[in-house]
Amino acid sequence: MLKNVSEAGATAEGSANTLIATMKAFKLEASDSEHVVDALNEVSNKYAISVNDLSTAIRKSSASMAAGNNSLEQTFGLVAAGTEILREPGRVANGLSTITARLTKKNDEYIASITGGMGTIDKNTGELRSTYDILQDLSKAWDNLTSVEKQELAETVAGKTQRSLFTAIMTNFNSAVGATEAALNSEGSAAEENAKRMDSLQGKVQQLESAWQNFSRNTVNSDFIKNILSTLTSLIKLVDKVGGLSTVLATATAALMLFKGGLIID
Repeated sequence: MLKNVSEAGATAEGSANTLIATMKAFKLEASDSEHVVDALNEVSNKYAISVNDLSTAIRKSSASMAAGNNSLEQTFGLVAAGTEILREPGRVANGLSTITARLTKKNDEYIASITGGMGTIDKNTGELRSTYDILQDLSKAWDNLTSVEKQELAETVAGKTQRSLFTAIMTNFNSAVGATEAALNSEGSAAEENAKRMDSLQGKVQQLESAWQNFSRNTVNSDFIKNILSTLTSLIKLVDKVGGLSTVLATATAALMLFKGGLIID
């Protein structure tokens, strides 16, 4: 179904790779695959990011984002927020992996000084907080920082190469929140989209192609076609023995002329 709700150029192999990588990273069951597709479709419908771009970014970042204690839906949110601004899903995926790797205990006190609250470590559990939760706290403080403080924060959290992504997420965190909620409440989205597409002209063509492929696959394996092919093979061998196709055609033409001549004489 993921291929059906994706844009032109999507392949069955690419769709399968996205689902496999995502489900393994977030330790999802096979029954959760429909939710992944629903989330992809719903976020794409509501935010300025295509299913293809969203799939690319999720596939490339899922392992590091899961390791950073982010949920699948939070990952959708951060990917959407970054890609809406930068328009480069691969770059967003790499950037999120970098940011997640830099939000460690080393920067706990510094982050806490910016947010006025929690840093990178959850004081109750002693575990690292999710990338999403940390960035959400930072986004609330962002507008109150000076340009110097913003630059220092961006370089601390994202490094020099990913500052633009960090800044994009800070200024567009409303999309991160909205896309996360859209992913959480996406049940049935892909099925509805798929039904609409199947009812369209393109969908009818896809159904015809699928039906033809099934017919070809099933029929070629049947005894009926095997018998036809066997008969044709025997016929070709016979034609070859009597001198080839040209000889057969010449003989047939002569016989037809004689037959017609007999009718005229009668």
